[in-house]
Amino acid sequence: MNKERDIHHPDRLMQPDRHAQYDAVVFDVDSTLVTIEGLDWLATKKGNEHEVVELTKKSMEGRMDFHEAMVKKMQLLAPTLEDFIRLGNVYCDHIVPGAADVIAKLRDLGKEVWIMSGNFQPAVDILADKLGIAPDKILCNQVFFDGQGNYAGFDTENPLARNGGKAEKIRDVMEQKEKNIVFVGDSITDLDVKEHVGLFVGFGGVVQREIVKQHADYYISELNLMPLLAIVNNDNVQIPAKVPPGRKQSIFDTHSSWKSMPGFHR
Repeated sequence: MNKERDIHHPDRLMQPDRHAQYDAVVFDVDSTLVTIEGLDWLATKKGNEHEVVELTKKSMEGRMDFHEAMVKKMQLLAPTLEDFIRLGNVYCDHIVPGAADVIAKLRDLGKEVWIMSGNFQPAVDILADKLGIAPDKILCNQVFFDGQGNYAGFDTENPLARNGGKAEKIRDVMEQKEKNIVFVGDSITDLDVKEHVGLFVGFGGVVQREIVKQHADYYISELNLMPLLAIVNNDNVQIPAKVPPGRKQSIFDTHSSWKSMPGFHR
């Protein structure tokens, strides 16, 4: 299959390997595992929401360099240690429906579950702990504080602080662990990983980004992550050769594909 050809034909769906066995599932955080953008939420508490939200939107849509946007957002916010602890707790209050059940089921199936985020510790760590994701399966940015917990900068050398960083981190994971990975994310920075994973699942339940919808192997448009189980298990997923007229590339608009899965209980 020529992926480049298919990318230039947005009326066609990618044809993932129905018989692939996936070892690990890697989730983005903001607007994927949770229904908020973390730094945008902090901005609402600090009175500079408009500037920060605009920077987020531009970088997530590919209209601004991710690193440049991150530097500007962190300068505007100057977040304290207490701010990030609060954000972690808010993350836990805004988990996407189905996420906790999906992660638990994936672990039961013997799949490794990872988090990869451009956001920061300790907020990401708090969310991961809530979802039962091990500390050694967390990849995120590192922020620095002084002795009083005030903002003192962040690790600008971390690949996750720049464009293409998620692809670099995914390559490292695949080389070290020899895993066939499913990646789940919502933005263009997530889409960077597509050529390096077994399957890229776009998630539009919180924010739908057209470029992700067009290029994802699968796309979940509803605000629920439960359809992911059917995708990972290759469970009765119907992949039309062409999208019906007037329909976008969203395979799951209802829960019908996962309601009947063995082991699923409401």
